[in-house]
Amino acid sequence: MLNMCAPDGNSYPCKGVLHEIVEPERIVYDSTAEEGHPCGAGLPPRSRVTITFTESGGRTTLTLHTRFENTARKEAANRAGYSVSWGQALERLGDHLH
Repeated sequence: MLNMCAPDGNSYPCKGVLHEIVEPERIVYDSTAEEGHPCGAGLPPRSRVTITFTESGGRTTLTLHTRFENTARKEAANRAGYSVSWGQALERLGDHLH
């Protein structure tokens, strides 16, 4: 378990099960985050997340794909800011790496 620290200083537990790590190509995990929030701690409950990394011309593209248990869970997570939050987090990471 890891904790995700929000900009407001709150810490949220991130629970999941890793299924696959293929260096440097892919990470696949299932979220077992808390049910109390549709995004858990950035990991929607009962979802599978696949992150792929592709290199081209010395640059890496990260693609994030989330498969939700059902449409209702997907819509609830997106209403709670799931897609926006990932975009913001990746932008901050990019700024940090440059």
